[in-house]
Amino acid sequence: MREERKEMNNSYLRIKNRVLLAQGAVLFLYLFIMAYSFSLPLGEFIYQLSRNSVIAVSLYLFVLYVFYFLISFGLNFYGEFLQAKKFQIKDEEFGEWAKDLLRRQGIIFIALLFVVQVTYFFLETQPKTWWLLNAAFWIVIIIFKNEIFPFYILPLILRYAPLSDENLKSKIIALAQKAGVTIQDVCRIKPGFHLRTPIVMFSGVNPNRKMLLDDIFCDYTQEEVGIAVLQELARNYYQHRWKLAGCRALFTLLVFAGAGVMFKPAARFFGFKLIFDIGAFPVLALLFLCGAGIFIVIFNDLSRRFTRKEDDFVLSKSGQTEAFISVLVRQANESNRDQNPGYLAEKLLFDKPSFSQRILTIQDYAHNLQFKQGDNQENKEDKSSP
Repeated sequence: MREERKEMNNSYLRIKNRVLLAQGAVLFLYLFIMAYSFSLPLGEFIYQLSRNSVIAVSLYLFVLYVFYFLISFGLNFYGEFLQAKKFQIKDEEFGEWAKDLLRRQGIIFIALLFVVQVTYFFLETQPKTWWLLNAAFWIVIIIFKNEIFPFYILPLILRYAPLSDENLKSKIIALAQKAGVTIQDVCRIKPGFHLRTPIVMFSGVNPNRKMLLDDIFCDYTQEEVGIAVLQELARNYYQHRWKLAGCRALFTLLVFAGAGVMFKPAARFFGFKLIFDIGAFPVLALLFLCGAGIFIVIFNDLSRRFTRKEDDFVLSKSGQTEAFISVLVRQANESNRDQNPGYLAEKLLFDKPSFSQRILTIQDYAHNLQFKQGDNQENKEDKSSP
């Protein structure tokens, strides 16, 4: 029964990934059609209502977003509501689902409106360097969201207490020293702060650095906790987190630089005279969408390579293949991610190898290790025999 439930959940997630990719294709087609035909008269109509830039951008984006919402509603309904009922993931009425969808779309629209307003502010006030200023704005947001907040601010918000299991604490400190990291204490995050997945994180800087463990690790064995700790130590050892942050910053700069070079000729191709014309927004969005799509594939591939390297680190330091597989199975169940994504979904949506691939790699490692140990034993027997 449990395996059947797991397979149903994977099928649901697989369909959600396909729907997400389909929404991306629909968005691209929608923006192209708008840029080619409808956006110019829409922009002129909006400017007749108000010449104020902030109001014009807000009205235009609202109309553009509402039409896209209506066009993509069928995909949302199919991927979220119908499939969730089919695979018994959620049992909610249509009205409840629709209210939740509108709430989420409202939040997305507000965030998008803020970003677009900033973009057009720079387009109007700094037409030569708008792309550089926008890139700097985005780089600050990306680094804060992905690196600063979760690893430097969040530990200050979390409530935690020293780990009571002294035996486990000493093992974790020894593992850290083995990986070249000095920690002063190991603490358990107190229940009450909801986290999407179980985490291991550092708090503070040397010489007062602490390691924080999610409360859910109370259900793990000591060997499994050790594996989870080694995963974080591997990221710290190779400095993968900051390397990926640097890649995000570089890719963001390149996308905006490309848009800065191509936006003016592309806007003229579609009939727009001024780059800060609100009607030219679909052209700009298409450039960002294409650039982001290219670099997402590169970034995800690099991130998956880093994860494989971290897995090798964990195996070399622990040698505990069964505990590692057990941790990955737990993480797969808790992450709510497709464990066997298709080729396109993996390239565009997954920054880590699938859990099934990682488990197969560990099983191969265990098999090869057992084979080598068998060879060594045979060699010893051959040498000892007369």
